[in-house]
Amino acid sequence: MCAVIVRNARIVDAKFAVVDSGADTCLLGSNFHIESQDTMRTVEVLGFNNERGKETGKHLGSGICAMDLPSNETILLQVNEGVVMQTGKTLLSVNQVRHFGHAVCPRRYRGTQAITTTHGHILPLSYRSALCRITLCKPTKKELDSYIPEELTNPMPWNPTLEYDSDPSFDHNLANVNT
Repeated sequence: MCAVIVRNARIVDAKFAVVDSGADTCLLGSNFHIESQDTMRTVEVLGFNNERGKETGKHLGSGICAMDLPSNETILLQVNEGVVMQTGKTLLSVNQVRHFGHAVCPRRYRGTQAITTTHGHILPLSYRSALCRITLCKPTKKELDSYIPEELTNPMPWNPTLEYDSDPSFDHNLANVNT
């Protein structure tokens, strides 16, 4: 997980969440309504340096946020098995979202920069100051009562240490690249 996003508070304000391909788990920040927390499971959040940006005793849980699509339709998105931060920045893990079947294209160089959900919603992403981000906000009570959220991540327990290349025999020897 890249702690550099936390220091960029002037760039990534509360309505934006960082979409991070280097993060292994989503962080549920201030723009999430927390639905549930597992108080029996705690995790340690580490930034780019194992000591700086370290937070311990954080719970995993599920939260709901709102997003206004370019069509002016409001949808709710649910993140399961995220680290409950409650305050501060939100981070969506590209790896965790892809694991649940959504297409995530955070690259600004080719194609549409968006998350395309399994239900067909296209969630636009933007790129600013070397950060890929998405506009999210905390849902109102009326929105929570009116809409059914679409799940971005699996409700089953998430263990990123079990994720690996599907072809373990892949040759990572870079010495042969230019031969």
